[in-house]
Parts: sequence; structure tokens; C-alpha cells
Amino acid sequence: MATNNSKSSHYPALANFQKDLHIRSSLQALPPFTGNPLVRFDSWLESFESVIARSDFSEDDVILELRGKLTDKAHKVIKYIIDNNPNEYDTIREKLLDHFHGDETVEKYVKQFKKAHRKPGEKIYDYAIRLQEIFKHAYPDSHAEDSFKVILKQKFIEGLDEKLQFKVKYKDFNTFDDLVAAARKYLARMEAVENTREKQEFVNAINQTSESHTMQEMKKRIEKQNETVNAQTEHFVLNKSFIRHSKTGQCHFNSS
Repeated sequence: MATNNSKSSHYPALANFQKDLHIRSSLQALPPFTGNPLVRFDSWLESFESVIARSDFSEDDVILELRGKLTDKAHKVIKYIIDNNPNEYDTIREKLLDHFHGDETVEKYVKQFKKAHRKPGEKIYDYAIRLQEIFKHAYPDSHAEDSFKVILKQKFIEGLDEKLQFKVKYKDFNTFDDLVAAARKYLARMEAVENTREKQEFVNAINQTSESHTMQEMKKRIEKQNETVNAQTEHFVLNKSFIRHSKTGQCHFNSS
């Protein structure tokens, strides 16, 4: 019985250890936040909290983990906040969000949303995520409503190049994700066709170059053959003339 109890108590301990190991691994895989304006803190924080939510960390442990993940400029910010505020996660979280996003307004995001378009070389999926993020802040109270999701779809299509727009503009998609998936599919096909065309043009150019080179070689050979024939003809004419003169001279000699 003691052995069975020992085994049964061992399994939860092992499960907890594996869970903690997975949490630590996920936190380690999460890139640190440096305060770089190109990376949004609220999006980064959402990823951090999704990992922490699966853990059994105490509030102090969560604050410690958060502090360890903020580096460079962001580390100075959280150090100042912790030194001057109660050691409470919600308070620290609110102060950090205010620091990195306090000057942002709905009007600013609405302007960004209106100007948004797919950047050259930007992946369709990355463009969709970026547009969704701006849309969420531009319409914070209604971005999840179906009527506003239509606006998101329309703006997504407007931000595509003309050829890709034509592929999806007049089709009906149930969700934004369906639209994004279709755009990715059509783009892949268009790029495949374009690559095939470029390859064929390259092959044709090589063939033309090869043919041109062959024609030049043939021209050189013909010119060389003509020179040889001309030289042989000239030599033949000279020999014939010499023989004729030689015979004429001999006849004169015999008659004398």
C-alpha cells in the first residue's frame, strides 16, 4: 500500500514539474521587450500574460518574470515604476501601458487605418495582422461587430495591389480570415506564374544569345572560307599566267 501511495503522489509531482518546465521554456522563447517603438508593448504583454496564465506563479514571481523580460529602455521604465509604486502587478501593468501607449488616441488610429496599405514585400498574413491591430484601436468599442468587420474586409482589399484586388474584390467571404486565406492563395499562384514567365524569358534570352553567337561563328567561317577561295583563285590565276608566259618564251627560243 505504501508503495502504491508513493507512486500516486509521484505522478502529480512529475506533471507539475513538466508543466513548470513548459512555462519556463515558453517564457524563454518569448523575445524580450526593449522599448523599440516598432514593437507594440500591449501586443507583447498579451503574449507574456498568455504564458503566465497557465502557470501557478505568485504575484511576486510574475512581477519578477516581467521585470526580467524588459530590457534596455524598457528595463529603466519598469525599474522606475517598481521603485515608486506599490509592488502590485495590476498597478505596474497599468503604469507600463500608460507609459508606452498613453499618448495614443482613437483619432490617431483612425488616420492610420485610412492610410494603411500592404507594404512592398510584406507578407499577406503580416499585413492582415497589422491592419487588424490598427482597426481594433481605431474602433475599440465596435471592432468585433459584424457591420464593422465589413469595413475591415474592404480596407484589407483596398490595401492590396491592383492585380490581387481584382482576384478577391468581387467574391463573398464569410470571415476576414477566409478573405486573408484566399488572398494568400491567389498571390502564391500569381507569383508562380510570374516566376515561370521570368524563367521562360531568361531561357529565351539565353537561346537568342546562343543563336546570335552561332550566327557570328558561321559568318566568320564563311568569311574565312571566302578568303581561302579568293587566295586559291588568285594563286591559280598567277600560276596559269606564269605557265602561259613560260610556254611563249620557249617557243621564241626554238624558232631562233
